[in-house]
Amino acid sequence: MNEKDTKKKKKNKRAYLNDFELQDNGEYTYKGTVYKYEGDWKDCRKKLWTLCALLAVLTVGAGLVPYGGMMNAFYVILPYIVEVCLGAYLIYNVLRLTKGEGEVREYVFTKTFEQFSGWFMILFVSAVMCLLGEILHLILSHSLEGVWLSLLFIALQSMVFGTVSGFSRQCQSMTFKKMKTK
Repeated sequence: MNEKDTKKKKKNKRAYLNDFELQDNGEYTYKGTVYKYEGDWKDCRKKLWTLCALLAVLTVGAGLVPYGGMMNAFYVILPYIVEVCLGAYLIYNVLRLTKGEGEVREYVFTKTFEQFSGWFMILFVSAVMCLLGEILHLILSHSLEGVWLSLLFIALQSMVFGTVSGFSRQCQSMTFKKMKTK
């Protein structure tokens, strides 16, 4: 990549800065496109925050269960790490999307809401891989010693899958209207 391509790429990454204008008092004002939520924003935000809290509690709870799969099976640990990292990133972006009063700036909208479906798919896959990995570990271990803990982990992972499914349904029902700035 030559220097010109690098500058162009950096320029495109920060193109949203062109939507800010300097005022006479020295403050910047956003003059770009805004997306307005169509519906009851407080209810939508409450549902999204509840799903965030549920996802966080279930994911951390599943990791705290001391069972055999998380202790020594890479095929359970690796998908779980992906699930935790992407879950935290998703929660951060949901909070970023919902911090306003139903109006979202274009650069935030494109970095958050428009990318949710891809993140949900990866979370679905990682939750299923964790479940299948734990079931495989249960079958291969030939031990009934930690079966109840494994079943608890499987139940928590199933609830994580359900929570991500709820996230997906909620986001599919959300509609935004593209507007110009105030």
